[in-house]
Amino acid sequence: MYCKKCGAENDAGAKFCCKCGASLGESEEVTKVSKDTNFEKEHDSIFRKALKRSAKSKPKGALCGMIGFQIGMSVILFLIMFLSIGLAVANGDFNAGSVLAFSGLIILCIFLYFICSMVISVGMMKSSLAISRDESVTFGSAFKGMFKDFNCSLKAIGGILLYSIGTGVLSCVPIVGTIVALILQVYLLPVMVCFVYMTLDPKCKDMSMSDVFHKSMELVNGHRVEFYGLMFSFIGWMLLGALTLGLLYIWLMPYMMLAMANWYLALNGEANFTEGEKGLSNVAVIAITVVSYFVFIFVMIFVVFTLIFTSDISSDELEDKVNNFTSDLIDDAYDYDDTRNSDSLKDGKVVNMSGMNVFVPADFKETTMASYEKIYKSPYGDVYIGTNAQEYSGSRDEFVQTLLAQYASMGFECDTEEIRIINENEWVTFECDYKSNTDVYLYLAQQNDKLYYLIITDAGDVTESNKILDNIESKLSFAY
Repeated sequence: MYCKKCGAENDAGAKFCCKCGASLGESEEVTKVSKDTNFEKEHDSIFRKALKRSAKSKPKGALCGMIGFQIGMSVILFLIMFLSIGLAVANGDFNAGSVLAFSGLIILCIFLYFICSMVISVGMMKSSLAISRDESVTFGSAFKGMFKDFNCSLKAIGGILLYSIGTGVLSCVPIVGTIVALILQVYLLPVMVCFVYMTLDPKCKDMSMSDVFHKSMELVNGHRVEFYGLMFSFIGWMLLGALTLGLLYIWLMPYMMLAMANWYLALNGEANFTEGEKGLSNVAVIAITVVSYFVFIFVMIFVVFTLIFTSDISSDELEDKVNNFTSDLIDDAYDYDDTRNSDSLKDGKVVNMSGMNVFVPADFKETTMASYEKIYKSPYGDVYIGTNAQEYSGSRDEFVQTLLAQYASMGFECDTEEIRIINENEWVTFECDYKSNTDVYLYLAQQNDKLYYLIITDAGDVTESNKILDNIESKLSFAY
């Protein structure tokens, strides 16, 4: 039997409340019938508004602090992952060990966030239940809420995991499983909310999980529309919270949790909420929300299909517009890639390099490098033209094989050498590739017990580098 004045539970047949001393008057059965009769006569919006008004008036400082702590924790973990990956990209550190370390760091951050979320969620639900009962709650007590009556917290988490895993597995089954999972979620969500609050309720700490679940099913029976009417009545606040980049949720989430706690206390007969204003019925709130959702989805689909099928711009015209837009962003007067400027490849001079006449583009600059007597590089350093000459009385073919073996040991893949007549002189030419991003072109000749070789190294555009080779071959000869 419950006291109509303070809501305290009393022994059956008691005449006075054990908490406030008020006269109980009626028997438990009469009280229950009277309560049900009054509930049926009242408009259901009054009960919903009374739950929300009570929740809005409760102190929320501790709960808001918990939400703020969770947001701060999320930001810190995200920054750790972002900065770690950013530093790795900047340093070019992408070996197997670093990838494994990043994967471990990401898993650790996700695990820490999961633990943090569990502690905060359980602590907030316990605290919202206490606040609804007008008990004093601080940030410290809210944060420690999960560890107080720890077995109750584990029951709540276990129930949530079973519910999530069960519906998640069903959702993996195409069509039928997805529909069944959706129906179960709609049917069981109110039960799970009641289940969690009851599991965390100190008055129910001796109940098993199965007993709590069955009791929650009994309490929720006939009140599902009431639950969804209450939940959907927060849609406006949620949309407003999205416009504030989520900052409003720091206040909104505690508000919703307190409303849900009030709903649980009302179902349990511990509190009575009848003082509210009449408004839209729960069915009307649900209907408006569902219809608005489907209208939004329909409008989005309609807009996408309209853009795709009614556009009067053909694919070729669209490509031209994109190309024109891109070209407008590029300054044609600036040479972004020296090897792509055809005019610069045509202009140049013939230079005596190690006893050979070699064409060098005008914008190439002379530099120095080991193993080369003379070498020129492009403005951006992605193309090099280098030469060398040395006394050698042995076989040219033996030297070529030694040179190819040396290139292979450095990781190059070289084509079979080719003997060519260039400007009436015999040259051995071959091409080598290094990791798909560097090409090496080598010209080698032997004259009067002396070896001459020219090497062009290109890490730029291979297609454009052929223009360099054409110009070089047209002028390549001996300078003596």
